[in-house]
Amino acid sequence: MPAQIDSRRCNRCGRCAQYCPGDIIHPVGGEVVVLYPGECWGCGTCVLECRTGAVTVSLFGAPQAAPAPSRKQATA
Repeated sequence: MPAQIDSRRCNRCGRCAQYCPGDIIHPVGGEVVVLYPGECWGCGTCVLECRTGAVTVSLFGAPQAAPAPSRKQATA
C-alpha cells in the first residue's frame, strides 16, 4: 500500500516530498499529498524523514510508522 499522510499531524514542511526517491509526494494547494500512489513502492523514506509521524506506509496490511524521535533528534 502506498504512503499515506495524516493531514491532522502534517505540518507541511515538505521533508517527505523532498526525500521521496520516487518523486511521488508533492505539495499541492497548501497540503502535502501522495500524488502518484500507484507508483509508490513503500520504501519508507518518507516515514523516516517525517518529524511529526504524519506519514505511514502499510506493508503486508500492517501500518509502519516512524519511531519516536530520539532525544538527540528532538533537540536538533
